[in-house]
Amino acid sequence: MNPQKPQISLDEIQKVQELSKPALDWLQSQFPPQYEIESSVLGSVAFPVRFEVKIQGHPFEWVVSELGSITLRLVTLVGNKKLPPPIFYLSVGKTESGELAWMDIEGNVIPFPSPSIIPMVDEKVKLYLDSIQS
Repeated sequence: MNPQKPQISLDEIQKVQELSKPALDWLQSQFPPQYEIESSVLGSVAFPVRFEVKIQGHPFEWVVSELGSITLRLVTLVGNKKLPPPIFYLSVGKTESGELAWMDIEGNVIPFPSPSIIPMVDEKVKLYLDSIQS
């Protein structure tokens, strides 16, 4: 029998939201936006925030949601798809011990924000670029 992964409760949503702003700030410091990012009144951030970056000479877009997810995807559409596929993705989840943490799509805890993310992003971008150039 597989134990069920702990779920984020409604009472924890504010804590999740509080993790999104430092994540956005860190991403912008490590992957400078190509264009000025608009913010809402009084300097608060209007989520979701999207900003274009160049990685390995190609245009990508970071999307940061208020509910604790970050996605790196292509700026341009591929085929007839409405949303380009994610190249890199993290979201806030709950660990077995009940702590909130950034996790990859498989549920592995990923230290974020952290410089260790940069080689992970580079590797995912390289894999993607290699796959479309083959």
